[in-house]
Amino acid sequence: MDSLPDIPSSQFGVEPVRIGPDKKRRRFIIVVWLGIIAFVVFLIMAYANLLEVAFESQPLCVPHAKAGDLSQSGYSAAKSSC
Repeated sequence: MDSLPDIPSSQFGVEPVRIGPDKKRRRFIIVVWLGIIAFVVFLIMAYANLLEVAFESQPLCVPHAKAGDLSQSGYSAAKSSC
C-alpha cells in the first residue's frame, strides 16, 4: 500500500482552522478588559467621593433677604433653611 504524498492543504484552497485566539489577540483582549474595569472602578470611586462630600459638608447660614422683602435685588428666599 502506497502512502499518500504530503501535500499542503493550501493547494486545495482550504486553510487550516485555528482553534482559539493566538497569544497576541488574547493579551489584547485582556488589556482592553482590564482598562474597562479600571475605568469603571475610577468612576465609582469619583462618584462615591462626590456623594461623601455632599452629605458631610453642611453650608453655613448666610444673611439673605427674608421672604417677601424685595428691597435689595428684587429676589428673596422662598423659605429659610436656618
